[in-house]
Amino acid sequence: MAGRTRAVNPRSKTKGLTKNRIPGSIIFIKIRALLLTLTLGLAASGVCLAEETKAEQALRDADAAWSKAAGSKDLDKTVSYYSDDATVLPPNAAAATTKETIRKIWQDMLATPGFVISWKATKVEVAKSGDLAFVSGTMK
Repeated sequence: MAGRTRAVNPRSKTKGLTKNRIPGSIIFIKIRALLLTLTLGLAASGVCLAEETKAEQALRDADAAWSKAAGSKDLDKTVSYYSDDATVLPPNAAAATTKETIRKIWQDMLATPGFVISWKATKVEVAKSGDLAFVSGTMK
């Protein structure tokens, strides 16, 4: 390695630096672009989280209202939470797949002397797409 020399422009303000060095202004531009990208990414994720939180809260609120309707033995309101294609799996009975059979199940339960029911959502998960969610919780 002895005897190797490197050519240097005597008028250069960057004496001793190689040609591969990136000028400071390009580094600054790249850093700004990276920070902008990170900022936009964080902002977008914040919006997604806010929307997810709104969806979760809407589901918690609907579930609480449904529990309140069932707890107050309001048959029509309780059954109104089921879609037309819902399936209910009552204990020790066949699955109910129509509004009429679902209504009959709730009518029988609510008419039972001493029957008390309530539930509370403890976990709500919403798919990132927003088109699917589930609620689980405790029932009393």
